[in-house]
Amino acid sequence: MAGYITKRLVQGIMLVFVVSILVFAMMDMMPGDPIELLTDRKVTDEVKDRLRAQYGLDQPPVKRYFNWVNDVLHGDFGTSIRTKMKVNTMLAQRLPITIKLTGTALLIELLIAIPIGLLAAYKKDGFFDRLIMSTSVFFAALPSFWVAVMLILIFGVTLRVLPLSGFSGVKHYVLPITAMVLGGIATTIRMTKTEVLDVLREKYILTAYAKGLPKRKVLVRHVLRNALILVTIMVFLNIPWVISGAVIIERIFVIPGMGNMLTEAILNQDFTIVQACVLLISILTVVCNIVCDVITAILDPRIRISLGGEGR
Repeated sequence: MAGYITKRLVQGIMLVFVVSILVFAMMDMMPGDPIELLTDRKVTDEVKDRLRAQYGLDQPPVKRYFNWVNDVLHGDFGTSIRTKMKVNTMLAQRLPITIKLTGTALLIELLIAIPIGLLAAYKKDGFFDRLIMSTSVFFAALPSFWVAVMLILIFGVTLRVLPLSGFSGVKHYVLPITAMVLGGIATTIRMTKTEVLDVLREKYILTAYAKGLPKRKVLVRHVLRNALILVTIMVFLNIPWVISGAVIIERIFVIPGMGNMLTEAILNQDFTIVQACVLLISILTVVCNIVCDVITAILDPRIRISLGGEGR
């Protein structure tokens, strides 16, 4: 097991290194000059050259990349070209808001989707199952930004029962979290139902029923416990996507989180912030994949063996 974890960590570090190169290269190849956007037309070329030298933009790309990596390894994501603030400070202010938003949305999604998926599988081909599956397919097809706009029009503009923007009170949570949950909950319900149906076909479930165990005990202890292995994988793999998906939601509801900061940085070509945000999301993706593999290997030794980690 230790060898398996070590192998996954090494693979993760190599992947983060490759991602850092891609992130830096992508930002470096973007058209436009951030100094031109930052300064007025009346500013002389000499002043612009001094600003480029100040932010290291006059250096070769390879040297700038290694300087950036060195700063990141020392916990310094640089200084925003636009606001002149340290990116670390900006992330410390914005990231907790995004985590609060996405964490709440993910928790609500799981608390609702897993029981419904279990019940839909148990009542397969019944009215409840057909209703849930039809509804989930419908909501899964709706883009989150469209759902957000419709929620604003209905509950914010027409009914005026919920605030349109901001993130200062409990009421401000309702619309953005609902917009994030509706699409994700549909996918989780269908995934849970599929896994539960596969487990229900196993022989040990028939054995449990044959022993006279109550249906509720069989569903919770035997069916749900084994079906949650793949659901656990999906949860960990969805965490980075939930956070990156908050970019649009935060922009629509004017939430001062990391997603909104990333959008503004892209529009203003503030490369330092963009690189920091994209790198953090990439690292989170790699970490979630590693944690997911380790947890599933612990829950099911067959997965560890199939991946080449035979108890080493």
